[in-house]
Amino acid sequence: MNALEIKLNPGQTLEELQNLYPGAQVSPLFTLPRERLIELNSAEEGLPDLTLWYNVNFPIASLVEQTEEEIAASLESLDSINYVDIITNALPAQVGSIPRNTHTEKNNRRLGVTPNFVPNQGYLQMNSQTNNGIDAEYSWTFDGGNGEGITIYDVEWGWDQLHEDLEVAHDVMLLLDEGDVAVLPPGFDNHHGTAVTGEMVGTSNNVGIKGISYGAKLGLAPTETRNLEFRPGNAIMLAVNDAKPGDVILLEIHVLVCGNPVPSDGSTDGFGPVEHYQSVFEATKVATANGITVVEAAGNGNTDLDAPSCQGKYDRSVRDSGAVMVGAGGSGVKCRGGWGGAPREKLDFSTFGSRLDIHGWGECIWSTGTGDGYKDPDARGNENRWYTRTFSGTSGASPFIASAAANIQGIAMKKFGAPLKPAELRQLLTATGLPQRGDVSKKIGPLVNLRKAIDTLLADSPTKEPSAQPMSTSTLSPTVKPTSTSRSPTAKPTASPTRASMSPTAKPTASPTSTSTMSPTAKPTGSPTHPPTSSTSTNPTAISTIPLTKRPTANPTVFPTNAPTTISPTIKPTSNPTHPLTTTTTHKPTAIPSNTIMSPAFKPTAIPTNPTMSPTSKPTAIPTNATMSPTTMAAAIPIVPSKSGKASAMPFLFFKSGKVGKSQKSDKALGESI
Repeated sequence: MNALEIKLNPGQTLEELQNLYPGAQVSPLFTLPRERLIELNSAEEGLPDLTLWYNVNFPIASLVEQTEEEIAASLESLDSINYVDIITNALPAQVGSIPRNTHTEKNNRRLGVTPNFVPNQGYLQMNSQTNNGIDAEYSWTFDGGNGEGITIYDVEWGWDQLHEDLEVAHDVMLLLDEGDVAVLPPGFDNHHGTAVTGEMVGTSNNVGIKGISYGAKLGLAPTETRNLEFRPGNAIMLAVNDAKPGDVILLEIHVLVCGNPVPSDGSTDGFGPVEHYQSVFEATKVATANGITVVEAAGNGNTDLDAPSCQGKYDRSVRDSGAVMVGAGGSGVKCRGGWGGAPREKLDFSTFGSRLDIHGWGECIWSTGTGDGYKDPDARGNENRWYTRTFSGTSGASPFIASAAANIQGIAMKKFGAPLKPAELRQLLTATGLPQRGDVSKKIGPLVNLRKAIDTLLADSPTKEPSAQPMSTSTLSPTVKPTSTSRSPTAKPTASPTRASMSPTAKPTASPTSTSTMSPTAKPTGSPTHPPTSSTSTNPTAISTIPLTKRPTANPTVFPTNAPTTISPTIKPTSNPTHPLTTTTTHKPTAIPSNTIMSPAFKPTAIPTNPTMSPTSKPTAIPTNATMSPTTMAAAIPIVPSKSGKASAMPFLFFKSGKVGKSQKSDKALGESI
């Protein structure tokens, strides 16, 4: 009899269950310490309480005269029970018979060198009219773009950790509880997990294949163990416990969903995502809340997840685990055993629906394992040098997405010092993918496009140096879609805020402005303005000032003016020119007082008078005809007063300028790699 998974209602105990089925073996479903589960559950408000889950097993089935479905119905009727799932057991098969420390495969290279199959991995290359790639090569040009600093956890079973092209797996310890060992379900071998991991972390060594995230680390979380049997939710939580924000968990199993019957022909019809199990859904939700991206294969059942029989389990408005769900699309590559799918069209077997986010190749994938692509001719039985060229299914498609996530997170860690949140990464991948073709009513989502995803990430993320224009609000993490900017960021921040500058004026103004302004005028003036000075200058200016002064200067000028005085001109010119004024006071008075004005001359004097630097202390002997009254016209070389008391020949005004519940009974489901 298969095991059951139950979830208690908060505050309830197992007493009702044990009274109903005294022969049942009941144990916590999740094996992490209770304190650790509570800590992980506290990452966000409203997360499911994983401590309420229990595994119920019936070791002696003959003692129970009920079918699994009848037992499940009885348990659901109990007030203490919130949820019941029937989980299919898998019979144990020991994994691995060759101890790592005695294996000599590394020396077998002397018998022959494995060819380089990277040119056959078209999915690594840029997408074009002739190649349906995801452009992993582009991501490798960025620091962290090969997955460096990120760990990808493969949740399934069966890996050849000693494969020559999986060097990163050689020393990886399986995530298991103490005393437990991984087992294989009946009929399965190591090749599935080997092919999955080869796609992601295959060694970059010019031998065999190359992983999309060849710089990433690898974690392995078996879903089937001797002590726990098939318990995928617990495998997820063991990975979560080992992981850090930014890491990636890949769910590589699918189960019967939506009430579909077990296929009689041994096919996978009716299979779908493993989050069909509520415990897996809740473990996934806790994982994503803790910053770990979960990538989940949609399954190979050609199942419509939007069908009424699915009861809204895959309606994001009803529930959302946060996982990136992956479908299988055509590769555009011809291979033996392939489906001949057109690029980016849904393959016949792929499960589909609105819940799917994105797709990868579902056929003709070169990777490690199986041996249909290459076997060492000198040691054909040596599986550690086997390669496949026909890996397929949503199991083959999902590593595309897990690796793309790892490469993007690696870039984010290097560029910004922090990873994207899982929801942000999911949105980035779906928004930048290459659109699905063919019958889009059966949605599998776009094909992942690393080039556009990375360009969008870097264009839309905050820079380490300030931009030319401030943002209205700051974001803690990069947005998914790029925003347009009109200016490039400055190389260095300015010392002070800048203001937009007006164009220079074409001509000087007729007169200076009374005060200077710190900001530009609404419209440019015809010419630049000059500030007035506060006192007379000792040297004449080269340009006349307008308007005329209203009162005489305090001291006479050193040089004569070239314009008439403000007093009306004399009627007649003097007969002789006047003598130039002295520059210093005289020792003796003049014979005639100087304040007597001479008769006007009928003609201008031949020699203009020179003004004194200061008034005389005594009257002159002979009167002068120079007046203290203001002139009626501006001087040819006028004075521009300055605050310093000194004249400026070309005064300038300087500016700083710049730019400025309870569920329905669950169905019996078979767990299987895909």
